[in-house]
Parts: sequence; C-alpha cells; structure tokens
Amino acid sequence: RQQILLEEAEKHLKGMLEVPPSTSGMHLIGWLPEGVDDKPFFQAGLRQNLQLHPIFASCISQNLRGGLFLGYTSFDEIQLKEGVKRLKKVLLANIN
Repeated sequence: RQQILLEEAEKHLKGMLEVPPSTSGMHLIGWLPEGVDDKPFFQAGLRQNLQLHPIFASCISQNLRGGLFLGYTSFDEIQLKEGVKRLKKVLLANIN
C-alpha cells in the first residue's frame, strides 16, 4: 500500500508535496514546499472528504517545514488512488 501511495504521489503531487518512503509505520509524511503553512489543510481536506493531519499539531518546534501525515494502511488501492486525486485538489487550491 505504501508503494501505491508513493507512486500516486509522484504521478499527481510532484512539486506540491514531497513524499519520501518510510521503512516502518502506518503513515508517510508529505512535506509541503518551503514557506507553505500546513495549518489550513485540515479544514481544506474536510471539504474534499479527507482527514489531513498537519504536522504542526504534533510538533514542539514551530520552525519545521509544513507537512501532512498521510495514512495508508487502512485503505485499498482504489481508495488510495482516489484520495491522492482529492488531495491534489486541496493542494492546488491552497498552494500559491
């Protein structure tokens, strides 16, 4: 499932979200471009029926680059592909 998410992110989100692989866990971190605030993405995601969890909510330091937690383990291939397409809409609307 992680591989599907990585492939879809590379195909649809390139330049808007950097999604490196992980050797463990149930989510990946998608890094936003430098200077893009991750705070507005929770509400923006809800409008596309996505639960986007900005990194700022889980960090002590507020100086980190903005990012989003991307869960993948509870979704099948079709859901992951559709989710990435909806995420693309959110990113296009919120990254200047």
